[in-house]
Amino acid sequence: MGMSFEIQKPDGTRKYVTMMSYGSFSDIIRVGKAAGVDLDEYDRITDYSGLEDEWVIQLEDVRKIFLFYQNLLDLIEELDRKGVSLLTETEEQRRKRELAGMRTTPQDRWKKVMSSLRELIDLCEKAIKVGGSIIMII
Repeated sequence: MGMSFEIQKPDGTRKYVTMMSYGSFSDIIRVGKAAGVDLDEYDRITDYSGLEDEWVIQLEDVRKIFLFYQNLLDLIEELDRKGVSLLTETEEQRRKRELAGMRTTPQDRWKKVMSSLRELIDLCEKAIKVGGSIIMII
């Protein structure tokens, strides 16, 4: 399961851009918290109540989360170059993951966070370029 992202141009037309799993999205938040990044403004912008099928992020907020994603990616890439990952698991968690047949390791998720951030940065750039908003479709 996941959410789709579309760009809505000022004339109201929409274009599908990408899809992202809920897990990838929540790992970005988890990494941001672990890195000590202030998430208040980001949470305000992306806070989805669950009452609608979609959430609109207006252009001015797209610009704000664009900077947030860029700064977080810069931080994560710097940590990655130093061999530091903010997604880890205990021995017990590893054992449970392996018993459940789940092959995705914390290192895999760490790399996916970087990939997801690049996708979201690209999404924001496209929305900013056309002066549009981002639609998150749940």
